[in-house]
Amino acid sequence: MNKRVLILFVAGIAFYSCSPKKISTAIKSTENQSLSLVNNESVTSTNSFSLMVVNATEGQQIYSTKCTTCHGFKNPAHFTVKEWGPIMKSMAIKANLSELEKSNVTAYALSKAKS
Repeated sequence: MNKRVLILFVAGIAFYSCSPKKISTAIKSTENQSLSLVNNESVTSTNSFSLMVVNATEGQQIYSTKCTTCHGFKNPAHFTVKEWGPIMKSMAIKANLSELEKSNVTAYALSKAKS
């Protein structure tokens, strides 16, 4: 009996450890993108095989250079976290942002967004 329980326990641990892991959703999220802001950096999963480091400080620089070109500076604090999702979806395409740039700008905007 104890041997069966031990075998099932070990099999369960092996099964769990071999299963795909999902990065936990953290402080704020837009669309399907998870952001965990700690010291202006976060890790977000774009798919199950690649990770990228997201940096809000770099996002601020991108926001200042690319986003203000067309419409001048818009204070990110004027928008809520919920409002930033659709804004980033449409504006990232218009600004021709890469996935990393989009993630960085999103991290910056969400770190400044109003509650």
